[in-house]
Amino acid sequence: MNPSVLAGIGIGAALGAWLRYAFALMLNPLFPTLPLGTVAANLLGGFLMGIVISNFPPYMGLPVELRLAFATGFLGGLTTFSTFD
Repeated sequence: MNPSVLAGIGIGAALGAWLRYAFALMLNPLFPTLPLGTVAANLLGGFLMGIVISNFPPYMGLPVELRLAFATGFLGGLTTFSTFD
């Protein structure tokens, strides 16, 4: 794995984790007993991953760095970031 792939995954993961945290800040206060931000992040991430996997061929002209940054990095960070309260 080359450094540009690792950098893309890392940047994508940071952005996905940031979005998950933003969901938690916006949605969790609405229902204090239900982690609505976590639910929204997981649903959105799973939905987007399903769209990416089912509708886009693996080699649609995008560089591997970009594909991995989005699917592995961004969507992985969006759906699996641990929160600290």
